[in-house]
Amino acid sequence: MSEGDAAMTPAVQTRVFEVHPELSFHEMTGGKAMAYGKKKRAGRQERATALAAAGMLRAGAKIPKVLGAAPDDVLDALVACWTARRIHLKHAVRMPDRPPVDARGLRMEIWR
Repeated sequence: MSEGDAAMTPAVQTRVFEVHPELSFHEMTGGKAMAYGKKKRAGRQERATALAAAGMLRAGAKIPKVLGAAPDDVLDALVACWTARRIHLKHAVRMPDRPPVDARGLRMEIWR
């Protein structure tokens, strides 16, 4: 079990949410799947364009450089921030709607 998994409790789960970047991009684009993989230049551009349309990057801006992070990881972090904002505003979507609970009492859910 990872440190993150070990630290998660039902009480912590009220303020720590699991996000999947590709599901968040899917939500951000109104259900449109990305045409290219995130490791390809076209895939990174496609994701940057979606982030710009959502107000998370300036239109036409280069992907921010972060020491030690690959460009696709930076894009994933930005879309996770977009989802975090939506969670805060109560606009995010939880999958599934009524998540089952595991043996530790944790909801088995992901947010987009």
